[in-house]
Order: sequence, then structure tokens, then C-alpha cells
Amino acid sequence: MTATAEVTAPIRINRIYHEQYDVRTRYNVIYGSRRSGKSVGVSQLLVRRAIEYGPRKIVAMRKVARTLRLSVWPRLKKAVDESIGLRNCGWNKTEMTITLPNGSEFICVGADDPEKLKSLEDVTDIWMEETTEFDEGDMNTVDAGMSATVDFLCQIWLTFNPVPRVPGAQHWIEKRFLSVEHKLGVPVVNDNTLVLRTWYKQNAFCPQEVIDVLEGYKTTNPSLYRMWALGEFTTLEGAILSDIDVIKRVPEWAEFVGYGLDFGYANDPAALVAIWVRNDDLYLREEMYSPGMTNQAIASYMRELGVDRSAIIRGDAAEPKSIAEICEEGFTAISGWKGPDYKRAAARWLQSKHLHVVEGSTNLLRELSTWSWSTDKHGNILPKPADGDDHTVDATIYGIYNGKRWDWGVA
Repeated sequence: MTATAEVTAPIRINRIYHEQYDVRTRYNVIYGSRRSGKSVGVSQLLVRRAIEYGPRKIVAMRKVARTLRLSVWPRLKKAVDESIGLRNCGWNKTEMTITLPNGSEFICVGADDPEKLKSLEDVTDIWMEETTEFDEGDMNTVDAGMSATVDFLCQIWLTFNPVPRVPGAQHWIEKRFLSVEHKLGVPVVNDNTLVLRTWYKQNAFCPQEVIDVLEGYKTTNPSLYRMWALGEFTTLEGAILSDIDVIKRVPEWAEFVGYGLDFGYANDPAALVAIWVRNDDLYLREEMYSPGMTNQAIASYMRELGVDRSAIIRGDAAEPKSIAEICEEGFTAISGWKGPDYKRAAARWLQSKHLHVVEGSTNLLRELSTWSWSTDKHGNILPKPADGDDHTVDATIYGIYNGKRWDWGVA
């Protein structure tokens, strides 16, 4: 068990994740609040293990393959680059693979790509990012396929933020791994499972503006505070939308009407949502959700996605300069409707629609499900949507709502 590559510089890793480096449990459940650094920490641990205990074959998974390119793939590239440098490795952007000098491999795979999954042999580690996307059958399939014999145990890493509880239906992750309460920052090892719940206060690199938003939910929406800031599975109070389901694909009879785009800024993600309609049914698919993107980067990614240059892209009317820059990149971008008190009006309107979210649209589903009415200091619900984590919601509103009805004359 010798390493053939060495770390070239100190890596900035949060202490709470660094302390899990030597765990030898098969299942490692790392969950908790938003912006607690889970994905960063686990990617750094996996790279270090690949270097020091190589050769290893590590598969990084999302439920849907198309979501890998803006999440797991760039995260792994950064973790490798900050350790031994990508220039010292072989990597394939198209296949999303990285090979280290000692023969260790990283492979990004979607659970919806069965042919690629069948071709994976001798896997030593699997990272299931956004594990709440997967069903228990996916977990069982992954678990049964992990049988390689290596010096360091085969391991499965599960990273996720809790989702809202559905009355009468406990999430399989909560039922299988979280039968007891787990204190923040206290790892619990039971037989072959490690469970660790973390929060943003254990992320030394969490921006202050994000901390302010999360802590603001203590008074504006206590349910969201428990879920997003404390990392608890909880039943949401005051959720705006309830008629939401998840579908595998958009039906052929639905009419494609274009995209909604929220430009984001600094720590706020840019969000692009594709939209189809059929009567009172609204079909939505998350295409992009990434922070720190310039308008040029947004356009570049839309080209990579294959967005039709003639497709209508409706953006925030308050950002005419950004809309003009997207047009200069060759796309058909126009202003979406943003009238007075538009979010409340749109919320009431969306409540009358049946919302269908395409599988893999993790951020879109999370934001639609947790979009809530504000509350006063006594916990009374107010008829005004709470500010916060609603970037894909805004994109959806820009893309489809004009203050009265469907924006394309559809009844």
C-alpha cells in the first residue's frame, strides 16, 4: 500500500471532515445544513485516499447523468488540482474521468446510465452526491456491486441536505440510517455505518452573507431554519406549493415554450429552467444552477447544453444589461414580466397549476417544495413569500408568468 503521488501543497479542509479520514466503515452518511462544506470535504477526502492508498477506483454518482457536469465533476477537478495538480493527471472532459499518476481513477456516472454502470468493475469507493435524489433500490444496487478486495475497505459515501418530510411517508434515508437523533458535529459509528450531521458554523469558508441569510430564518421561517441551517428532516409550515410531482421525462404532447433565467450574483447561483405547458400542467426541468457565473459563462454553458439559439429565454427584467449580453452571445433573450408584488401574484397563480419536475432537477424541486410564506415574530403566516432560496422559482416565474395567465396565449 504505497503512494506514487504526493500532495504538493497544504489543502484547506474543514477540521470536521479531516477528522473522518481514517474511518473504516462501509457506509459513511454525511448530511446536514446547507453550505456546511459536505461535498467539498468528501471530495478532498476521496482524493487524498486515492493518492495515499492507490490505486483505487472511485465512482462519483448523481441520480441523473446530466447534472454531473455542474456539480460533482468540477468539484473533483478542483480537489485533484489543489492536491497534485490536474496537469500531472490524465483527464477526459467528455467522459468526466480523471486518472492519477499512481493509477487511481475517478469516474463520474449517472444512475440513469445503466450501460455505463454495467461496465464498472473493481470499484473501491462510491460517492452518492445528493443522495436524496436516489431511491432505496438504487442504493441496494450500488451496495451489491461493491465487492472489490483492496487493502483499504470498500466504502460508500452519502452526502445530502435533508428534504421536507412528507406526512405518512418517511424518507428511506431517514428510516435506514437516521433512526436516532444525531447531534451537530458529533460523529456516531454503529457497526459498519458512520453518521455525521454538520452545519454551516463548521464550515470555516462559509461567506458571511450566506450565514446572515441562514440565521435570518430563525425569525422569518423557523421550519426552514431547522432544515436549512440545522440540517434536520422536518415538516414545513406555510409551504406555498403542494401540487408537485417528479417525472422521468416530459411527455410528447406538452408544448415547449422556452426558458426562464435568473442571472444570480456572486454567491447566488445562476438558474436556467426549461418550461413546457399543457392546459393547467406545467413541466419544468432544471438546466443550470451554479454560483459565480458571468453572463459569458452562462452563454458558454448554454452552448454546451445545446440550447437552441432561437428558443425564447426570459430573464429578470431588472437586468437589461445582462439580457443584452446574452443576446450578444447569439441567444434570443427578452425580459420576463416583473410587475408590482410579482412574487405574491405568481405564488397565487402557481397554486392553481399542476407542477411536474423532471427527475434530476434537484435544486428546482428543493426550492419549489420549500418556497414558503413569511411569518411574523409570533409565527403567524403572512401573505407574502419569504425571501431566500428561490432562484429556480424566480427563473420559472420569469419564463412563464405574465401577471395574468400563460404567456403564450395557452388557456
